Amino acid sequence: MERTAEYRIFLVDASSSMKDRLDGHAKIDIVKESLKRFCAEAWPSFYPQWPLKIGIAAFNLKGIIGKTNIQELVPLMVTPTRAELTNLAELATTGGSPVRDGLAYAKNLMQSIATIDRLRHPAVRRIKLISDGGNKGPDPLSLCEQIAKAGIKLDTVELSPRPSAFMAKLAEKGQGIHYCVRTVEELTMALELPRFSESY
Repeated sequence: MERTAEYRIFLVDASSSMKDRLDGHAKIDIVKESLKRFCAEAWPSFYPQWPLKIGIAAFNLKGIIGKTNIQELVPLMVTPTRAELTNLAELATTGGSPVRDGLAYAKNLMQSIATIDRLRHPAVRRIKLISDGGNKGPDPLSLCEQIAKAGIKLDTVELSPRPSAFMAKLAEKGQGIHYCVRTVEELTMALELPRFSESY
């Protein structure tokens, strides 16, 4: 059987609210540690059956007017280098959370991948939005529907004591899965899923 390739973008909310604490730990620190564990430990162990390329990007609003800032921390590739994971460690939080703009960036990136990388087909394209549920700017629901129509799955990973209707709705419109997590262990598991045997 032909092996299925997957492109997975971890889209991290780097707004000010991600400094807030969840069970005694800053949310952004939970995200950084979970992504580090995924790249260093979980990824090589759980994905031997098919090629997986990942990228990590962060988004927030900067300045008084609120200009959207997108940081590509790890470009889409099979194995992040140590230097790129250092970029993740240095990620700072500030400003608001322009969810629609962050998703638009990830959608455009995934669509460009479909046109330039024709080596492995069929390929799964998945966006994992990692946020605490805040949103500053236009409603992103219609964009989530466009993401799904483009053949891209949208999962939402929410750092919160309880799930929100907003994050659940984004995943529903994006034909993905909504995870609500509180700890590094729970978030790392959400980054890993779905695995080969569960989705193909």
